[in-house]
Amino acid sequence: MQFLEDQRIEKLREKFLTYSAEFGKCLVDGIVQVSVNPCKDAEFKFNMMLLSIVNFIIVSYFRSSGSLLVSITLYLLLFFNLALKSRWLDPSGKVIFITNVDSGYGQELAKYLINRGAKVIAGASDPMASSLLQLREDGVYLIKFDISSDEKLNESMMRLRLRLSTWSKDLHGVVVNSGVDAFGDFEWSGVKYLKKITEINVWQIAELVKDLLELVRPQKSPCRIAFHSNHLVDLPEPGNLPLTLSKSALRCLVTALQSENRNSNVFFSSIYPGVFCYNNPCILSLENRDALQKNIMNQMSPQTKKILKSIYLEKRIQYCTSRFEGFNSLEPVLDYYFDALFSLEPELEYFPVDFQTRAHIWLRKICPSLSNKILNRNALKLLNYKKKKLQ
Repeated sequence: MQFLEDQRIEKLREKFLTYSAEFGKCLVDGIVQVSVNPCKDAEFKFNMMLLSIVNFIIVSYFRSSGSLLVSITLYLLLFFNLALKSRWLDPSGKVIFITNVDSGYGQELAKYLINRGAKVIAGASDPMASSLLQLREDGVYLIKFDISSDEKLNESMMRLRLRLSTWSKDLHGVVVNSGVDAFGDFEWSGVKYLKKITEINVWQIAELVKDLLELVRPQKSPCRIAFHSNHLVDLPEPGNLPLTLSKSALRCLVTALQSENRNSNVFFSSIYPGVFCYNNPCILSLENRDALQKNIMNQMSPQTKKILKSIYLEKRIQYCTSRFEGFNSLEPVLDYYFDALFSLEPELEYFPVDFQTRAHIWLRKICPSLSNKILNRNALKLLNYKKKKLQ
């Protein structure tokens, strides 16, 4: 009996050491990610700030050894949560489909995943384009993929199914990278233009997701579907109505999908990045920005243009385009995509944004009135600038 008891204790000890080593590795991975990713660092600092405020209130109010123990426990739970979030599946050999690599986001993500051992199928309007040569050399399999009409979408899905059947592989993840950027106030934007942006950013994607679900439902292995959104859905700043309108609708769609598929083998996530890669030709060049401005001017009626030009129009356009001045690297955003595709516990929403933006998003949730005052102040900056100039 004593021998059996010793064996049981030894097995428990081995399990404890194994789990401790795994936890330690995950914690180290999490700390490394925090140290090299400015957005994850912002998230960690923000959580630490909130926790420190809560602990200060608890300890100062109760002033007991028990409250101190609770405070320490909360900090340990924060690090435990960090370790849990750093557990990933091995990406080697897993198939990821990126719907569009014509833009810089898709191209950078494809290279990022290939470098980590994943097999990448990527959609493009012209798979043989010279701008995609490097992707082909890196091992990305390119297919012609277009979702602008039902007929083109059906043809595109047939190409995707053919490639998967050729490889005899299930689809591990999809990055829905299709969509367009846009900015402008309500008075600038024609209703037809708003409908066009929403059609591209919401309804075309909805059609695509229906076909994707038909593809992955029969699979035995789970599938993750990640969507590209924008942090402006939580901070409706002036001058961004077309994008905010469409991405807010997309958020409702993704949230509903996750709720409806809670017990299935399909997981949904949205990435809400801030601003990255200003003046990168693959993301948004100065020429593209100028084209957007010209498009805005063409949409306005002569009367609206005359009225707004006398008030704030030129400065407002500068304010709108100022959000294109951001980080010089996409690495923080790509890390979150990797997490959504390979984490053992993928989240519904990821916010690769700076500390100030994250704090404002949190403030908007707990105190909308104060957040509105800040947003109103930003909106009035241009008018105040105009008044000072006239004086």
